[in-house]
Amino acid sequence: MDKELINEQQAAVIAIRVHKRSIAFVQRWLTHYENRIAYERAMLAEGGGNHCRQDRPGEGQRLPLLGFAVPKAGRTSRKSIRFP
Repeated sequence: MDKELINEQQAAVIAIRVHKRSIAFVQRWLTHYENRIAYERAMLAEGGGNHCRQDRPGEGQRLPLLGFAVPKAGRTSRKSIRFP
């Protein structure tokens, strides 16, 4: 098995060709993601901003639970309940 299938120069040419295709493929996806993020940001800006970044209730503030059924004198009423 002293026979070589390809030499170093041929291996380099093949590797460069394969890696160029891989780089091009990944670059297309990166461009797609960048465009998608730009689109999503534009939609958020058009709709009034990113609601996820708005201030959240801090320590000591209470959150309402809406539509929680509370028994009241033999009947059930729906109202907003606040927990401490």
